Amino acid sequence: MSEEDEYLLSLNENQLRNIVIVPLLKHMGLRDVIEYHGGSAEKGKDVIGFYQGPLNDRHYVAVVAKAVDIHGSVSKRGSATETLMQAEQALNEPYTDIYGLKEVTIDECWILTSGEIKNTAIESIRGKLAKSNLDKLVRFIDRSKLIRLISDHMPSFWQRERRLLHFAHEVKAPLVGLQSNVSFLQRRWQSLPPERLEQKIEGIKCDIGLVWHLIETFVLVEQKDLPIRPERTNYRNLVLKALSMVPPESRQRVTVKLGDFQQNASAIMADRRLTEHAISCLLDNALRYSTQNVTIEERSDSNGSIALLVIQDSGIGIPSGVEERIFEPGYRAPNAQALTVTGMGMGLAVARRILRQHQGDVKLVRQSDPTEFALCLPMA
Repeated sequence: MSEEDEYLLSLNENQLRNIVIVPLLKHMGLRDVIEYHGGSAEKGKDVIGFYQGPLNDRHYVAVVAKAVDIHGSVSKRGSATETLMQAEQALNEPYTDIYGLKEVTIDECWILTSGEIKNTAIESIRGKLAKSNLDKLVRFIDRSKLIRLISDHMPSFWQRERRLLHFAHEVKAPLVGLQSNVSFLQRRWQSLPPERLEQKIEGIKCDIGLVWHLIETFVLVEQKDLPIRPERTNYRNLVLKALSMVPPESRQRVTVKLGDFQQNASAIMADRRLTEHAISCLLDNALRYSTQNVTIEERSDSNGSIALLVIQDSGIGIPSGVEERIFEPGYRAPNAQALTVTGMGMGLAVARRILRQHQGDVKLVRQSDPTEFALCLPMA
């Protein structure tokens, strides 16, 4: 399986729409492309845009986006039946163009998936649509065709552009949360009890921290040389700073076991900002993929020359065969892809890069029951 196949399979439907389909349609020349998914008026129209015709007429295209294989027959319950229903809704239900402020009909429907589309499903869907003379308005795009379209219209996507789009998608959620909390405080801050006001302010701080974390992760992936400014410090200070950026509800799941060494023995030489970021990446990874408690523990190697910071969780674990691939930028293990949990797949790569710049490393110590990652830095 190619890297392109693996990447598309790693996306959930929301990511597929926002990171791939919307920018792809724009690169293909469609105008006013928007994600239309989620509203009561959606009616199968996950993404919508239009071509400008030779007579200045608009040719509207609706995309039914799926992140699963489409198979079976429309006479039975399954992905083919659901896809048919969405295609019929897209073509039959009018659409109110939010830019032109008028009601229009969809001229073409693309059934697009990051999975495979079986020929039996295509024939079954076309046969059903033919009864309403809609079969000629439908185009089927499976993963292999999607990869070709991306390569033809967004050739830089496979190298760099996808990371930028992924970042933009991930940063949207905390920005929306930040906007919501600020708007709420503007209207209600005078009437809020102190504890509620403090809670809202804490939420704003966490959203700002998450935005900066995502920005810094993206910048560190793209940056060729990391400017390391080491100074004498210890893991305790770095962990406490990283924990301060974790939302309170997640922070309650973290158990910290630090300070077991003598102060001079546990000292390390590290760039505070970058090492804090590496710890945050590993901590975020542990909390993201585990609903149980996460433990942060300080250890040393058998020679007493390396200070280890072990982050332990009882989450989904790391499958065999991908122990090194999880440190590749953008890679997400198959069991992580199967979850609804999102992520850029950059945290482990950035953390390892930072530690190796310090003549240290990030290592997978234990794959599951529990999973353990260790930050390894020489003692000062």
